[in-house]
Amino acid sequence: KELISKIKVGIRVKISFGKMILEGFVTKINPDINYDKTKIKDILDIVDDTPVLNKEMLLLGKDMSNKLLCSLVSAYQVMLPKALKAEINTNIKIKYNKYLKRLKSIEEIDEYISKCRYEGQVNLLCKLKEGDILITKMSSTINTIVKNGLGEIYLEEDKRYSYTGISNYKRVVLNEEQEKAKDIVVNSFGDANTYLLYGVTGSGKTEVYMSIIEEALKLDKEAIMLVPEISLTPQVVGKFISRFGDVVAVLHSKLSDTERYDEYRKITEGKSKIVIGTRSAIFVPFNNIGVIIIDEEHTSSYKQENHPRYNAKNIAIWRSNYHK
Repeated sequence: KELISKIKVGIRVKISFGKMILEGFVTKINPDINYDKTKIKDILDIVDDTPVLNKEMLLLGKDMSNKLLCSLVSAYQVMLPKALKAEINTNIKIKYNKYLKRLKSIEEIDEYISKCRYEGQVNLLCKLKEGDILITKMSSTINTIVKNGLGEIYLEEDKRYSYTGISNYKRVVLNEEQEKAKDIVVNSFGDANTYLLYGVTGSGKTEVYMSIIEEALKLDKEAIMLVPEISLTPQVVGKFISRFGDVVAVLHSKLSDTERYDEYRKITEGKSKIVIGTRSAIFVPFNNIGVIIIDEEHTSSYKQENHPRYNAKNIAIWRSNYHK
């Protein structure tokens, strides 16, 4: 009974299954409580406070299960980073950095320093005047500064993925044919249309993609950009970050589980509007997709060869219809 108010569709729960304790997804809540209690097991505990599968993902999973002849749970598992899969003993923690922040004015700090006899405090306060200090280890000096109301400690999440590439990207003015291609796509926003863009290598397809995405962002919509290989990701990401900044998130298999989890939460927390990634990035839980772009769409790497055997193109078309 104590869990009733906490149960939501899309969260993970712990259940007793034979002699095992397993995690599963809540897919439906039945208001009818007239059942034989000797045949129904209680949920042991909840794993999530907020759903990890939204309404769209739940519907997509059912469609995948029907069309791909796979189990429902395998369809849901493939959508999520390891930290959010229904697997026991998956425990990825959010990492925080600890900082010391100045609370008093520089004049008040200087006055305190003039009366202070402790060298450690004086040195730390001089640093604090210049800005916040990253704390790697607590000390009595830090505790004294906090106790005297000169500073306070705060936590800031440490994002474990950061793009280190350098891009010398310069914005390009589209030529007549590129502009025409962009306009055809942009004018169809609101309809679930699919277009194939032809262009040899180096003909500026990425510029067309970015221009289309820019128009989607102006309408407060989100964009998914799939690339066939991880090796292509850095050069594409460099261009996108140079043009769009921090709203770009990156998802591919070379990220560690923790980095992938951080990028995924950047998406779920609404801090990202553009996702660039390989095949599995097609499942990102955006709520208002404006455009999905699949670069080099003929490439076989968009087909998953192991269970469930989905094709990212088919998932893209399904999501395109869902978001119009």
